[in-house]
Amino acid sequence: MARFRGAMGRRNGKARIMDESRASLSKSFRALNASQLCGVAAEHVARWLALAALIAWDERSSAGAANVWMQWPAWMGWKVALVCALSALPFLLLSPLAGAWADQRGKRDWIVTLNLAGAGLAVFSLAALASGAAWLLYLSVLLWAARAALFEPVKLAILPELVSERRLAVANGHLSALTCLGMALGWWAAMHGLDRALSGVAWWKLAWPCPVLAVAGLAASYGIDDTAAAARDKACSADLAGALIRNLRALRADRPLWLCCLSLGAVMFIAGFVSANVVDFARESLGITERRRWMLTPVLALMPVLGAMAGAWMAARVSRRGIEVGLVPFGALAVSLVPLLLALPFENRLGAAALLAALGAGGGLILVTLRAFLQRETPRRDRGELIAASVWISEAGLVLGWVAPALLAAAGIGSPSARFALLGLATLGLSVWAVRQLPDFLIRFLGLLVARVSYRLHVVGEENLPERGGALLVCNHVSYVDVVLLLAAQPRRIRFLIDRAIYDRPLFNRLLRLMGAIRIAYDEGPESLRRSYEQARRAIDEGLLAGLFAEGSLTRTGYTMEFKQGFEQIVRGSTHPILPVNIHGLWGSIFSYAEWRVMGRLWRWIFGRRVIVSYGRPMPPDSSAFAVRQAVMELESEAFEHERPYHLPLPLEFAQVARARWRRYCMADTTGRDLTFGQALTGAIALSKVLRADLKGQPRVGVLAPPSVGGALVNVAISLLGKTPVNLNYTASREAIELAIRQSGLETILAPRKFVEKLGFGWLPGLACLEDLAPRLTAGVKIAAWLKALGCPLRFLMTSEDAQGRTRYGGSADSEAAIIFSSGSTGNPKGVILSHYNLYSNCAGALQVFRLRPDDVICGILPFFHSFGFMVTIWLPLVSGVGVAYHVNPVEAERIGKLVRQRRCTFLATTPTFLYAYTRKVPLEDFASLRIVITGAEKLKERIAAAWEKKFGFAPLEGYGCTELSPVVSVNMRDVEMGGVAQVARRPGTIGRPIPGVTVRVVDPENLDRERGHGEEGLLLVKGPNVMQGYLNQPEKTAEVIRNGWYVTGDVARIDHDGFITITDRLSRFSKIGGEMVPHLAIEEALQSALGAEAQVCAVTALPDEDKGEKLIVLLTPEAGDPAEAHRRLREAGLPNLWVPPARHFLVVDALPLLGSGKLDLKGLKALAAEKMPPRAA
Repeated sequence: MARFRGAMGRRNGKARIMDESRASLSKSFRALNASQLCGVAAEHVARWLALAALIAWDERSSAGAANVWMQWPAWMGWKVALVCALSALPFLLLSPLAGAWADQRGKRDWIVTLNLAGAGLAVFSLAALASGAAWLLYLSVLLWAARAALFEPVKLAILPELVSERRLAVANGHLSALTCLGMALGWWAAMHGLDRALSGVAWWKLAWPCPVLAVAGLAASYGIDDTAAAARDKACSADLAGALIRNLRALRADRPLWLCCLSLGAVMFIAGFVSANVVDFARESLGITERRRWMLTPVLALMPVLGAMAGAWMAARVSRRGIEVGLVPFGALAVSLVPLLLALPFENRLGAAALLAALGAGGGLILVTLRAFLQRETPRRDRGELIAASVWISEAGLVLGWVAPALLAAAGIGSPSARFALLGLATLGLSVWAVRQLPDFLIRFLGLLVARVSYRLHVVGEENLPERGGALLVCNHVSYVDVVLLLAAQPRRIRFLIDRAIYDRPLFNRLLRLMGAIRIAYDEGPESLRRSYEQARRAIDEGLLAGLFAEGSLTRTGYTMEFKQGFEQIVRGSTHPILPVNIHGLWGSIFSYAEWRVMGRLWRWIFGRRVIVSYGRPMPPDSSAFAVRQAVMELESEAFEHERPYHLPLPLEFAQVARARWRRYCMADTTGRDLTFGQALTGAIALSKVLRADLKGQPRVGVLAPPSVGGALVNVAISLLGKTPVNLNYTASREAIELAIRQSGLETILAPRKFVEKLGFGWLPGLACLEDLAPRLTAGVKIAAWLKALGCPLRFLMTSEDAQGRTRYGGSADSEAAIIFSSGSTGNPKGVILSHYNLYSNCAGALQVFRLRPDDVICGILPFFHSFGFMVTIWLPLVSGVGVAYHVNPVEAERIGKLVRQRRCTFLATTPTFLYAYTRKVPLEDFASLRIVITGAEKLKERIAAAWEKKFGFAPLEGYGCTELSPVVSVNMRDVEMGGVAQVARRPGTIGRPIPGVTVRVVDPENLDRERGHGEEGLLLVKGPNVMQGYLNQPEKTAEVIRNGWYVTGDVARIDHDGFITITDRLSRFSKIGGEMVPHLAIEEALQSALGAEAQVCAVTALPDEDKGEKLIVLLTPEAGDPAEAHRRLREAGLPNLWVPPARHFLVVDALPLLGSGKLDLKGLKALAAEKMPPRAA
């Protein structure tokens, strides 16, 4: 069971689910990135080389630049302050002009123009350095700053035009990270140049990177897509101060935007404060005075920039699915705590550098998030001006930050550590305010971190989630961490409706209230529900998302339970959509009700699970609870499809399980064979070794073997060779077997000699007896197989041949795993092609509801040519880690009872026909260990189920499936009670709910696109990863039964509100008589009940009729008694007269024709009726 705790919750393959959030950004945006990187680097090379030259050229530097940097005299501080002032002044003066220009013209044109100016400035800087004139250097600094002031608003305003709204945070993260990188590269180039200048190299020769970078930035800007002007009619006012005040007032009128801009200004204030204070801090607190480390101070000052680069990159990583506002309080805590730590007395320079980098990282998180928010919320027409106003506030904060340490020093706070302490205390208050303002976003972000660390989270259908406006999310409920996963899977606020059983718990109550969760109590009456629904409606009307787990409680059964009606009231009468959501992959974790014994495997059960959160298409607000549940179920089916690339072929899945359970019991049979998982894998590998040469060039291999250890190992060995096993139906006619051999192109048929002789099948072409392989299974072969089984890389365990006959290792889960011929109950058998993933996904879905335990043992009595026998008794135990015990003949009730008793079997899969025989013949004590008994292939009659339950004390569980569906579609299971909650998993008379991964719908037989509601009869369609690849060599027939991924079962059914399916009959078992559809099954059940028979003693079929189209024929076994009496009782059963055939159509036969599975042979039934019908009755 280790592999199925989470129903495919672990990763096995190298493929990846395609995730839109990981898609690369546009080429145009990458061109903007390159332009920004080169432009910033060129600007900072010019600025810091100019500053270094100004200091070096000063006559007071005659003692040497190194000493100057180390002593930091007052005159040097004034030069640095002047350069900083010249760098900031244009931002304060020109920002309004830049914003107006950005709105008035295409932003791409401005970027090209400003980069062209940058190339000219680079040449000017070179000339200024060559001239030796200080005033030219000051002028170059001012001009570079003017260019940056005009460039910054345009750069930020163009982002929403280059990337989608959902990707704004990612784009800002990349752009900010590259900006910091450009600053760092420019600083490094300048410091490197200063070092060379001290060695006598001319200053202008050191500035060569500046024009190179500027020209590169100009070239990159031509790769940006043209953007239209947002407001071509907008006039540029010469009154820059008036324009600035007007824009600030516009921001002030929008509280969220105003707070966002003030927060950006606060971050820049901290950046300026730290950069101004770090020099004194380095000299006084860290004691940096050694001559050899004179460059350490500027390097230390660079650490916040490098940290901001890392923070911006982290913000981009975290914000792949939208703007993560929760990063703001998280970053705020970082920038407030770091100054307090820096204020502590210590001289660890490496620690100080790390703390400064951490402070920068916190600032980077905030800047990226708030800038993306600002870009998203500003209207396009005024975006340039509003962003320019925001840039002005940020620059003002930076200037104040530069000035603040000097003002504090003048006020008598001369210690840089004390100044850091004051900064930390001030920002700590702001951080607390941010947390109180955005508690749900912070909680969501923490949940995101937990989800990313604990799970491999994938989001599907993210484009269906509205970026703005309210909506109601309706989700299935699998585990206690569903809320965390939903928060992590999208960036918006969600107001969850949480059941009172969880909401009222002290452990969760405070947290849920901070999140704005809404309490809902399904057991406190309609008034309480109405209040909860009204709160949710108000949240949606305010533009938020409301989230609801419509099942009302966590699933205890593994099924998606019924959706409680009433939640439709939340959006009724509105335009807000309902969004179906599915969480897949958490069943089996310690946070679900799938398993109690958790602590021994805690790490594996918490970490590394793959979880898929799927958003469906928005549904109208008047959608019913049943329709929403159907949509959620379809998303679950699609989630299984998304799992497909992660899984291996069945034999390699088995190999993984066998290695994990090497010494545990695997399989046995009534011949005395008994194997562990390690022995079973070794045996299959050894068999494949000796068969490889014999089967070369044969893509398919026939198998004629009863349920047994040998038969199972042969099937696995053939699969390990990359070939397809074709299990032949040894109960079919010779004609049907020969047809299967021809259609499959079989050249070799593997079979036990004794079995062939017993059945008289020596005529089979290409027959190879398994006993003849024994001499070739030498000790060397067995040892080599054991070594491969134990430690060989998985892909080398499975081989296949390409078209040229060359050996290939490994395989695909989509490759052909089996060809199983349908029963042929209604015509000639058809070869059904099933892939490895068809079968694997069906095993996974079935195991999720079977709730098998590691010590369970399956009783394998169904033949391998039967799809249920092939899946449930071969592959399900092998890939899940449970044991299986085989017996060759399902009709030998006494021997099966003995097998169950000896092997302590707990799970039995059979048919109603065989089940009735076991009820009569098997002693109670033989079946005492059975816990689950599932029947399929035909309808479970109430009298058979009652007889079983009366004798053995528990009810058999009816399921449904067909070969084309791998085969399980639905099944009843035992009711479950856990945690004080009882859930119904069985409804007598139905075939149960669909297993996970399988979705069903009932449609109009005349129009398959017209879906019918709950309780309405119609044609049953099935969809999921279990749907076959097609019929062998019959593409036209395949196209008939698979429509847009939906398999047309041919069964007439209805689905109730709780999801239980009831089969009323097969469409082929209806007769159209006088224009009315008459169901055969309903007539059979009425007659069986009227006769009071337990075993099936009658069957209804139809023959052609010239007058009415068809006529009903009733075949009776001798146990049914007199045909005339049967006719009389049927007439008295209350059926419509049209449903009761005349007495002469009641015919007695020796026995009803059955297939090898015990299922009624409908084709044989019709032929028998035609044979028995006297000519006078025709």
